[in-house]
Amino acid sequence: MSVAGVSRARSRGMSPSGREPWRDSWIASRDLVLCLRDAGVEIAETPTSRRDRQKIQQQVNAWAKESGLPLVHISRICAMSIGENYDAETLQRIMGGEE
Repeated sequence: MSVAGVSRARSRGMSPSGREPWRDSWIASRDLVLCLRDAGVEIAETPTSRRDRQKIQQQVNAWAKESGLPLVHISRICAMSIGENYDAETLQRIMGGEE
């Protein structure tokens, strides 16, 4: 499916395949957890409890409402705003992209 097709499918609330509903969600990465803790959200270092997941959901929902961005974008922005980030050349070297 083309990029335009993916965008149309998502705008209709469907996955790129068009078969199942598109579900906007956050991704519980280590950096997302660090970002949330840095923002003052009281969650465990490894948030596995229902209470921690609810706190994450509430904060990500609040940021999404404030910004108008999808949850997955909030999750990625949050994760990329903390922790160690690398330039493109370093990422290629780390991930085996050297020729």
